[in-house]
Amino acid sequence: MLVKFVGSIKYLLGKSSIEVDFKGQNDLNYLFKKISKKLNKEVLIKIDKENKKTFLIINDTQPIKLSVVILNNGENILRKNKIENGELAIILPVGGG
Repeated sequence: MLVKFVGSIKYLLGKSSIEVDFKGQNDLNYLFKKISKKLNKEVLIKIDKENKKTFLIINDTQPIKLSVVILNNGENILRKNKIENGELAIILPVGGG
């Protein structure tokens, strides 16, 4: 799976994209463990479906919590039941909203 970091988040993570071996897993936590390993930084996801928000937590020296939009093959993951192999885009919205 191609994971793209869009906007200023690519500067925080030091990459604009990475390839992660997803193997059809449907678990976001599994995927983010793979992303963390590839980046040598702890990167976690927190999904608040009730408030329709997705957060990325980067735990380097001090944890940073960012409101992000995550698209899987062009569709917001908040609207999906499962993650599909293909492309994951993690976008830091302009203005943080």
